[in-house]
Amino acid sequence: MLHTPPPVHGAAMVGKTIQDSTAINEAFECRFINLSTSTTVESVGRFSLKKIGSVFSLRRRIKIAIREFKPDLVYYTPSATGFAFWKDCLITRAIKRTW
Repeated sequence: MLHTPPPVHGAAMVGKTIQDSTAINEAFECRFINLSTSTTVESVGRFSLKKIGSVFSLRRRIKIAIREFKPDLVYYTPSATGFAFWKDCLITRAIKRTW
């Protein structure tokens, strides 16, 4: 579970690098879920009602993916501040309860 573009910013580019890594994909059977709720750089760090809907949709997709794939390992990049912190609290709880 990581951020991937769009929008293009630091965390998303690191996520894309991890997702495209041959070494990681050869060492592990991977499934990737994009955690981004923003679609533009301008909307990063800003609150919107659309993002709230995206969070609940994201939680549902994560729960389904964990139940179906049954991973041994989950890589997750949480945010440290703002609305994204609270979003990540909900996501972390969903991961822990489902896994």
